[in-house]
Amino acid sequence: MEELQIDPEVNQSSDIYSCESCGAPLTYKPGTDSLHCGHCGSYTQIDVHEVEEVEELDFLEYVGQMEELHNRDVKVINCRQCGAESTFEEHIHTTECPYCNTPLIEANAHAERLIQLSYLLPFHVSHDAIHTHMSKWLKSLWFAPNKLK
Repeated sequence: MEELQIDPEVNQSSDIYSCESCGAPLTYKPGTDSLHCGHCGSYTQIDVHEVEEVEELDFLEYVGQMEELHNRDVKVINCRQCGAESTFEEHIHTTECPYCNTPLIEANAHAERLIQLSYLLPFHVSHDAIHTHMSKWLKSLWFAPNKLK
C-alpha cells in the first residue's frame, strides 16, 4: 500500500492578497486565472500548478489514515467583539481580528485539529449563472414561499 505524503511547502492559509499597484484587496472572478483589483483595475496572475492525475482514495482506508496524514494542529480564537473565529500560527502570540481589528492574544486561544487540503479547485461558475440556476430551481418548488421565489 502506498502512503500519501503532504507537501509541506504548500501554503494552506486563507490569506488576503493585496494589489501590487495600490495595496487594495484583490478578488477572484470565477473562470479566470487572475486576481482583480476593484480599485485600480489591475490584474495579478495566479500561479497555476496543473495536477496530472488526481488519486482516487478508498474511503474506508482513507478514514483510517486521515488522522495521521491530513490533520494539523492550529490555534483558534473567538473574537470577543464580533464573534468571528480566527486561526493563527504557532509562532504568533498576538494578532488582530481580520474583521473588526480587535486585538487577540494567545492566552484566549484553544487548539483544534483541522483537515489539511490536498487540492484546490477554483470556481468555474459565474455569479450570473448561479443566480439563473437558483431562480429556476426556486420557481420549481411548489410549496416555497412566494417571497423566496
